[in-house]
Amino acid sequence: MATLSREQIATYAKSAGFPDDLVPTMVAIALAESGGRTEAHADDSDDNSYGLWQINMIGSLGPGRRKQFGLKTDSELLNPTVNARAAYAIYKSQGLKAWTTYTSGKYKKHLNASDVGTGTAEAATQPSSGTGLTGGLNALGANLMKAGSNIGGIIVAVVLVVLGVVILMRNVVPVGKVAKLAGKVVK
Repeated sequence: MATLSREQIATYAKSAGFPDDLVPTMVAIALAESGGRTEAHADDSDDNSYGLWQINMIGSLGPGRRKQFGLKTDSELLNPTVNARAAYAIYKSQGLKAWTTYTSGKYKKHLNASDVGTGTAEAATQPSSGTGLTGGLNALGANLMKAGSNIGGIIVAVVLVVLGVVILMRNVVPVGKVAKLAGKVVK
């Protein structure tokens, strides 16, 4: 069973399409999930996960994912190139929350000291969905929704986004018109 170095895991992550700023986090997730072992396989009653990023193929997930990833067998996920591509596809559709070692924070103990505090280790939890103002608002909305999973949190998120738009438009539209528009929306 091959155990890969951080650099080797990073190479697989980059070649699969992960952006550079997310690579340290993905390396830490792989180390937390599999210890860097390419042939890691968790097989129990609630898990059937393979490879570096422990791609789960349990039950009804298996057939759909085999088709999605173009696999004949689950064991193909023991190939680090195949596993990295599958991890990237999962990230694109589910974000980092797809990995329990991310949501639990267990991945953090596998971050290099140089990754902590640079912004690279704590990349966005969702795939990028734009650049500039659009990307910033999308990221803000995703992070606000993450913070507020109940109705009160959702209301706070909406109010903050509206305030952000009002602040941005302040220089474009006279404040009085913004207030009238806001009043109409609230009614």
